[in-house]
Amino acid sequence: MSFTTAEDGTPVFSEDRGSGRPVVIGHGRPLNGDAWAPQARPVAEHGLRAVVRG
Repeated sequence: MSFTTAEDGTPVFSEDRGSGRPVVIGHGRPLNGDAWAPQARPVAEHGLRAVVRG
């Protein structure tokens, strides 16, 4: 888990699991990146790279 900073100074959460071809997972309002934790693990376990933004 890490945070990057957007151009306007807003911190943006990012989690990167696994390796291989990336699958970018975003969320809709009002959720956050934690909503995708149950899905990110199986994606990474099946040889893909799960990138969760939120």
